[in-house]
Amino acid sequence: MGCACDELAESEKNQWELSFISKDDFMKLLHGNRDFSALLIKHLHAFLPDDRRGVIAVLSARVASIGDNRLGGWISYRASKAALNHFTRLLAKEEPAITAIAFRPGIVDTAMQAEIRETPSSRFPQVERWHQWHRTGQLRPPSEPALGVLWLASDFARDANGQLFSFTDEQFRKRLAVDLQVELS
Repeated sequence: MGCACDELAESEKNQWELSFISKDDFMKLLHGNRDFSALLIKHLHAFLPDDRRGVIAVLSARVASIGDNRLGGWISYRASKAALNHFTRLLAKEEPAITAIAFRPGIVDTAMQAEIRETPSSRFPQVERWHQWHRTGQLRPPSEPALGVLWLASDFARDANGQLFSFTDEQFRKRLAVDLQVELS
């Protein structure tokens, strides 16, 4: 999977503004963020026991939100994540054996974040913002949003079908802390 992720990260960096969009990169992002999830869910569905509901949690991003477009750019990436969110909501309505949830983990300190920071500003005009987040410690360690994924896979999330959760949302964080009996920073 490492190769596919590297290829997606490169496609994401190439999509900052309209003039940079290529059909190939756009299709890679749609395939990686929407189609891959749909095909995986299709094949995993066959393994659900008849007497139990399955939980599908997909990783989304706040930048997929039309209402939260403070950064601008990343047109193809945003479109692919918005398509994934819509797919998740449709799955929740149409597939009674599945609890389908979308999860926005926030800005996480990952290898992809490091790659983004290495992108020249000529290809990614907002790269300084990523450097600033890193310098000021605003990137979350992966262990924090991992607790969100754990909560989504638990019985606590059974009533969350079709919803989209953000790790940065205070109500979600409070519910997560209470249900999992953990302290969050």
